[in-house]
Amino acid sequence: MRRSMRGLIVTMMVVAASTAGAADFSRVPCRVDPGMRYFVARGISEGELFARLGPADRQSVQMSPAGDMVVEYVYFPCAQDPLNLTIVWARGGVVIDFRREIAP
Repeated sequence: MRRSMRGLIVTMMVVAASTAGAADFSRVPCRVDPGMRYFVARGISEGELFARLGPADRQSVQMSPAGDMVVEYVYFPCAQDPLNLTIVWARGGVVIDFRREIAP
């Protein structure tokens, strides 16, 4: 009984998330100037990244095949820049890669 209830709750959460549709970022205010997102570059420190963009909207840690810890920072679109999704990867306190995408 307990296991089937847990499965039902997970199923309901997946259905709710899939029917929610695309997020509306036009009402989310930007914490910093969204134009600063264009000044992200490989080789800058994480401190400089946070000084320019502020704290990330989402952060995750991954292990590379070489055993290095890689941190992924995601900056969601906001009202002043509703289409720009910025993803930044850092290793050892230094930005190693970044990508800008058009948000769905």
